[in-house]
Amino acid sequence: MNESAAVPARWSWTVDVRRGLTFCLPWPPSVGMYWRAPNEGPLAGRLLLSRKGREYRVAAARSLALFRVPMLNRAGRLAVRLILHPPDRRARDVDNYPKAILDALKPGVVKGVIVPGVILDDRHVEVLLVERGPLHAGGLVDVFLGDLES
Repeated sequence: MNESAAVPARWSWTVDVRRGLTFCLPWPPSVGMYWRAPNEGPLAGRLLLSRKGREYRVAAARSLALFRVPMLNRAGRLAVRLILHPPDRRARDVDNYPKAILDALKPGVVKGVIVPGVILDDRHVEVLLVERGPLHAGGLVDVFLGDLES
């Protein structure tokens, strides 16, 4: 991701590049594939993370470890910029992907794997910019995470 890409001056926020992080994550499942709601059994009626959602959390954790992305151990106001590089030319809505990505940035345990996370909680994200980038084989997401300044 190009950190020098300018944000239009008319926007009322800036991202502090000195304290920001830039990294890549694998292509996420859409929000429709991220969740499941069983119709039967003891979990009937609950909304649960799907198998694809759990697999994505583990894959994202591996990417974060590979890039050695540190934890932003603060609860301040955050801005996130996502550039989605789809794997193919199928029609996709860009608003179907941020939930899986933001959840992958939080700490937790998925499939017995400790996911250290990058942010304490996605509730601290106050600005979210999602862009469609050029195609990339297999798909990927460029992530820029920074402090929000007023």
